Amino acid sequence: MITAENFNAQLKQFFTRTSEPVQGLEELIRTYPYFQLARVMQAKKSEDKAERGYLAMVYEDRAFLYKLIRAESMRDFLPKEEAPAAGDEEGEMSLDELVRKFTENPPKISKFMEDFSEEVQYADLGKSSSIERMNIVSETLAEIYLSQKEYDRAIKIYKVLMEKHPEKSATFAAAIEAVKLKKNTASNDR
Repeated sequence: MITAENFNAQLKQFFTRTSEPVQGLEELIRTYPYFQLARVMQAKKSEDKAERGYLAMVYEDRAFLYKLIRAESMRDFLPKEEAPAAGDEEGEMSLDELVRKFTENPPKISKFMEDFSEEVQYADLGKSSSIERMNIVSETLAEIYLSQKEYDRAIKIYKVLMEKHPEKSATFAAAIEAVKLKKNTASNDR
């Protein structure tokens, strides 16, 4: 099995154009079949069209995959202003150098939310989901509201029930009066 140190060493040599196969990579891919970096390394070192076809199928950005497989140096992945000139002595940038440069100058993330000078008001989505639907009313629902001391809701339910069932309107009117009485006594106790 390939070790982490061995894999890192081979990763540093990723851009060399040797046809030398990476040792232990096949076993690593069998153990971790979705490890895309290992698959890219294998596809770069070999001309296996089946492996490249599989990568093209599962890799999100095919243009970047093509660029990664065809790249000859880390310079191809640096922004144009940071890439060393072709005649520079540095020429190639090692992986350690690239990591050091990244940690010294991390990318800037815009402070989008902090740039607002005024406070943003968000709609309360909970209100719309808890709005009573008057097409589902029953005496039981009114009793539940009554037990929860939601007197106004119970009265509203009884009024809807009076309209739906005019034959029981006297019963519901009496229930409304009882709820109003409970509501008044509850407010006087406070």
